[in-house]
Amino acid sequence: TAIGILMIGAAALILALFPDRLFVFAAEILHGLTAGIITPAIGAISLGIVGRRAMSSRTGRNYRFAAAGHALTAAVMGAAGAYLSESAIFLTAALLCIPALIALASIRADEIDYTRARNAAKGETARPARLRDLARNRALLLFAGCITLFQLADASMLPLLGETIARQSGAANLQMSSLIIVPQIVVAILAPWVGYHSEVRGRRPLLLVGFGLEPVRAAILALTTDYPFLVVVQLLNGI
Repeated sequence: TAIGILMIGAAALILALFPDRLFVFAAEILHGLTAGIITPAIGAISLGIVGRRAMSSRTGRNYRFAAAGHALTAAVMGAAGAYLSESAIFLTAALLCIPALIALASIRADEIDYTRARNAAKGETARPARLRDLARNRALLLFAGCITLFQLADASMLPLLGETIARQSGAANLQMSSLIIVPQIVVAILAPWVGYHSEVRGRRPLLLVGFGLEPVRAAILALTTDYPFLVVVQLLNGI
């Protein structure tokens, strides 16, 4: 997780100080690798702290705090870009890595129970699953395919929104920040509720709602780029 945070800081500094195409490409690679490191690592830490039974509630709690952080960060970065300079956005992102590392350092290693994370009984040796075992799990592979397609669709929408706003608006930084903040507010409100009900009622209905809203978002963006409709798209993104 610490390596991932440092990679985010490095990518932000590259974008701030060396905004040439080759360096931007390298920064995007660093940023993409970071998501593949930090997200599973935070999930593993959470699982080791609370165990399988409380994981759904903890996930909802994690996402509430993450959404609040995203909203606050977007507001600060939007103001920095609007009133200071474009590079101030990325310098702010790099500086925010420092409190993230401090927060990470406050987690003690003895709070993370490897056996509990594996859902093993007390005193039982937990054997890590092999990739071969995972590859035989047909349901898991189908689910991974659905998530991959969802992420490919979802990840492209916000950058496209940014390009549209940059062409149409003189206050692109502030408008873009507001479009980032809107879904985070929705996530902060809904995430603990979703975490609780995913355990009580099952995850499939909630996932179907999430998957079903994605083509609705895309259809709205295909038909209009008026700012009020972009806000609606981002509300759906939060859900």
